[in-house]
Amino acid sequence: MKENGHPTLSERALLFPDNPIRGLEELAIQTRAKGVEVIPLNIGSPDTTTPEVVLSAIKQFVDKSVNIGYGPSSGDSELIKKRSFFYKDRLNIDISPKNILITQGASEALELAIFSVANPGDEIIVIEPFFPNYKAIAEKFNVGLRGVTTRIEDGFHVIKAGESREESLKRIDEAVNSRTKAILWSSPSNPTGAVYGKSELELLYTIANKHNLFLIADEVYRLLIFNEGVKSNGVVRSPSIFDIVPQSDRARVIGIDSSSKEISFCGGRIGYLIVDESLSPTILKNASIRACPAILSQEAVKEIVNVTPDYFSGNQEELKKRRDFLHQELSNMKNLGVSVSSNPPEGAFYIIVDLGKQISAEKFCKWLLTDFTEENGSNETVLLTPMRMNTGGFYLDKNTGTSQIRIAYVRKMDELVKGIDILKLALEIYLKKEVS
Repeated sequence: MKENGHPTLSERALLFPDNPIRGLEELAIQTRAKGVEVIPLNIGSPDTTTPEVVLSAIKQFVDKSVNIGYGPSSGDSELIKKRSFFYKDRLNIDISPKNILITQGASEALELAIFSVANPGDEIIVIEPFFPNYKAIAEKFNVGLRGVTTRIEDGFHVIKAGESREESLKRIDEAVNSRTKAILWSSPSNPTGAVYGKSELELLYTIANKHNLFLIADEVYRLLIFNEGVKSNGVVRSPSIFDIVPQSDRARVIGIDSSSKEISFCGGRIGYLIVDESLSPTILKNASIRACPAILSQEAVKEIVNVTPDYFSGNQEELKKRRDFLHQELSNMKNLGVSVSSNPPEGAFYIIVDLGKQISAEKFCKWLLTDFTEENGSNETVLLTPMRMNTGGFYLDKNTGTSQIRIAYVRKMDELVKGIDILKLALEIYLKKEVS
């Protein structure tokens, strides 16, 4: 079919969900081009330092190389062995080399997982709010999502405040139907920062075992935890589904992991898919399409075994300081209609803020980039993430989360202080505009 003499894009391309995390980047570029400073609190790219041993490994590899060739689709065997050692020795998680596939970031691991477990028309249960890529990938493969919604007043935990285990089981169990193939969640959570405890993970396993479902556990933020966690060899991590499911039933568990957050290596695009070895040959047929994960980045992350525990604890301390500041400041903004969970997030580096039902978060976030500086006469603004943006978002229901934003406290304290001051002033101006 032609339109104005030219071929048109596919309907599925035109209807593909918006990405609320990156959806305002073009506006931000245009705003910066006008000389405006835009503080990026929209995306989970931390400014904490990448370990020197990781950066040095790239330099050394380049210096001794005469070309950069392909590697195996499954990933470098030496990296796989070192990753398994890191899991077992540092994190006390028993994951064998035969269970690890190296991927081009956690996003590819998610694609491979969803494609591999669900046929077109099947469904996956997601704990919402969820990472928007879950919905985008599911739609790409014509897989449905069914949400189990968590609430800001419960700190976005699976088990609601005052709810018994039996009540929680019944509520989540009701989401299962004949088309359900898996349960997918992230902990520590993107976007909420909630860290699921042992009881919550046991709950999800109970339901998966009852209905013979896969468990897809996105644990890329496992080393960004601020409260008590699992301690091993000087490293503190979040509870893992691998702590809960016995080895005899590990075939139903698919783990998603990444080096992006653990060592501030987001642009390196190295992820890990943890699967039962019986599934690997089938999954590798799909993974071979992209040939191999990035060779330079694989060389770099081999050094994970040489990163000292104080690096991880230092990241945790720095991010906790930022979290505490941001949560306190936001809690003090009730007079502007702002609400956050009474308890700060236990992990990751995000906090969800409700701006009040009278505000469209998407419109507000766009206004911050288009009109705020002109109306205020300043040259500084902030880039935030609306929890709902047109056809995409962190919830399945298009009417849920419309007044919420996600703030990523990934910038140093001076930028966070400036960012929160901008947010306060912007809300004061915007609320007056809305009322008038």
